[in-house]
Formats: sequence, C-alpha cells, structure tokens
Amino acid sequence: MKHVRALSMDKQFKEMTNDSKIVLIVHSVFERTINILIEDELFTLACSQIDNAPATLVIDLPDFNGCDIDANMRGFLSPEKVEINGSLSINLTSTPTWECQLIDFPTDKKDLVKNISIAKREIGRKGHARWLLEKESKLTAFDKEMGRMLRERTTLLIEKFLTSSTNQNIQHAKQLIGLGQGLTPSGDDFLVGFLLAFSMNKNENFRQKEWSELIVKEAKSNTNIISYSALRYAAIGQTRETVGLFIEALVSEKKEESIKQTLSKVMEIGSSSGTEMAWGILNGLTLLLKQEEQNDNTSKN
Repeated sequence: MKHVRALSMDKQFKEMTNDSKIVLIVHSVFERTINILIEDELFTLACSQIDNAPATLVIDLPDFNGCDIDANMRGFLSPEKVEINGSLSINLTSTPTWECQLIDFPTDKKDLVKNISIAKREIGRKGHARWLLEKESKLTAFDKEMGRMLRERTTLLIEKFLTSSTNQNIQHAKQLIGLGQGLTPSGDDFLVGFLLAFSMNKNENFRQKEWSELIVKEAKSNTNIISYSALRYAAIGQTRETVGLFIEALVSEKKEESIKQTLSKVMEIGSSSGTEMAWGILNGLTLLLKQEEQNDNTSKN
C-alpha cells in the first residue's frame, strides 16, 4: 500500500470527515485525479500539481501511476485518513482547509469593462476551444457542425437573456447542457462560467439565483455527474482556485499582462474546458454590466 499525506482539503471535503467512518466508491481514475463517490456525491483526490477546488483533497503525490486503483473499488473516509482497497492511504492529520471566496461584483466597473475586452481578445487569439477561435480551418465535418451548434446556442442565450422570461432562458440553456465532446461537454463548461459570473451579483432584481438553481436541476438528469457537480458548485460561487484568481484579476487588475497570465492558467484546464469556462464568465459578467446599466437608466427616468 502506498502511504501519502494530504496537502489541503476544501470545506466540502472537510465536512465529510466529521463522521467516524464513511464508505467510498471509486467513480473514475485519471493520471492526476481520482473521482470518488461518498453518499452519492462526487469528490476528487487530486495530485500535487492540481490547484485547490470544491470537494477536492490535494495530496502529496505527482500522479496516480502505479497505485493500482480502478473504478468501482471501495474504500473509506475517516477523520484521520482516506483509504482505497489496500492500495492507497492518505493521512489527513493537520491538513489545512481551503475555501473558495469569490470576489463580489464591483461597484466601480471601469477596470472590469476594460479587462473583459482584453480577455475576450486573448481567447479569440489563443483559446483552446476550436469553436471560439477566429480562424480554424483544420476541422472535420462533425467538429464544424458541433462548433456551429455551440456558437448559435451560446449566442442565443447571451443575446436574449435580458429580454426573455426565466422559462425561455431555461429552454435556451437546456440546449447547451451535455452538448459537446469530452469528459465535461463544452456547453456545460460554458454554463459553469456563466453561473459563476451570476453568483457574484447579490442584487435580487436580476433574478439570476432562481435561473441558476433551475439550470442545476435540469443538469442533474441531462449530463454526467462530473459536469453536474461543477455546475452545482458554480451556482453557489464555488470554483477552482485558478478560476477564482482570474475572476479577481478581471475585477481589480490594472495591468493587461496580469489579465493574460491568469487567463492563460485557466485555459490550461483540460483540453478546452478552461477556455470555455472563461468565455462563460466573460459573457456572464457582460450581462451583469448591461443589466446594471439598464437599472440605472430606469431609476433616472
């Protein structure tokens, strides 16, 4: 059995260690992450190169190669350790707790407007999602059709959001849930960013909270559990540390290079997931800015 120590655990993972002993089941295994199910909820064991994230335990191990762990293996979680089928034991003693604290939507929006424009241009030039690139010729017929659907459906949601009813916006978003290839489909990744942006706004007049909750409900039966978990946490303002730092830079950073650097780290997530999340964040924030401008104009009249 391989014995390692935990480097950090997030608040949600910490809460699960309060019971004496809980059975876990391995859901999926990758080179640097293992997803586990505890009481039907998804949690992640992540290697040391992975940043902090919701429902995640980061451990002092470069990768899971040689651990001999497979899907459906069983183990347990206790206040002292995580153990999987005699293959891996993770010591939780004195592990620091991490919690995502997403920055609030700003009152002074000058930097945000400028930084959104910078980030959108950067994604157009260097983003890893082919359907968002300004020029991309090496695509199969399938990829071109998928790209067309993603562009049309994200554009419809963005352009109609402020003038459509909650139910209409739910229908527009449903067309994105589960759409795309990969472990987390592109449509889901975009919606994760969208929900994160909305979670920053505490103004109840926007009614984004109700919409976000309904999207999560729809996603439970229309996409995989990994995407569903990301959407569920995004709706309450919980995300990876790298993404949180990017959002903070958008709101308050004055140096263009800092925006590009934090965005670059987000775009390294997955093959295209980080780029698509960032695109959702940028467009969600743009909608918040438009809504506030409309509210201000209404109050002046």
